[in-house]
Amino acid sequence: MKNILHDYFLAQSFLSRLPIPKNIDYQPERLGYITFYYPIVGILIGSILATIASLLAAVDPLLVAVLLTSIWAVITGALHLDGLADSADAWLGGHGDRQRIFEIMKDPLLGTAGVVSLVLILLLKVISLSLLLQSHAYLDIILIVVTARFAAVALLYLLPAAQQQGLAYQAKNALPSITPYYLLAVTLILTVLAPMSLLLIAIVIYLLRRFMLQSIGGMTGDTLGASIEILEVVGLLAISTAF
Repeated sequence: MKNILHDYFLAQSFLSRLPIPKNIDYQPERLGYITFYYPIVGILIGSILATIASLLAAVDPLLVAVLLTSIWAVITGALHLDGLADSADAWLGGHGDRQRIFEIMKDPLLGTAGVVSLVLILLLKVISLSLLLQSHAYLDIILIVVTARFAAVALLYLLPAAQQQGLAYQAKNALPSITPYYLLAVTLILTVLAPMSLLLIAIVIYLLRRFMLQSIGGMTGDTLGASIEILEVVGLLAISTAF
């Protein structure tokens, strides 16, 4: 039980800025195991957002969507948005040069591509959320957040580390042998809950995996963070336009 709680809170600290107990320490050898808790952290984040949305059901959906998007960024510490911006800058400025791409990813300065990607992703979130809220589909918000974080685990398993360093590299090496069975079990659960959405997410995962392999030969922490943002928006757009 002690390891379970430790791994969960460590996962929560990696995916959010929600408070955790002070005695949770960083253990590189547990980085693979904590990925199993990413969807559970997603349930917590999604539940917070869905609860706020339901409490504000009488408020204009567009205003609530802006508020939820802001809270979403605060809860996650904008970690995945940062990964998206870094990845966009690197893709545009790297011109296919892998070494240059990695250099740009590490650069703390934000470029044009990064700014544009952030503006677009946030606009798409607000618009799709506002449509979703009109139908009071609060449970779908939770499902989207969970699925995006599960997809990040799938990409971590399916892709090699692009660099022999960093948290993504450590997590990849620490993935336990039961990971494929875990991925299969969660996939079966999501298939029952949202078969059509899962099919779309699977297509996006395939495209992201192919793009990462072709551009940098694998994944990094930044590209996994970017993937979460992309998958969240794809899920929101798919469900909001289906109503």
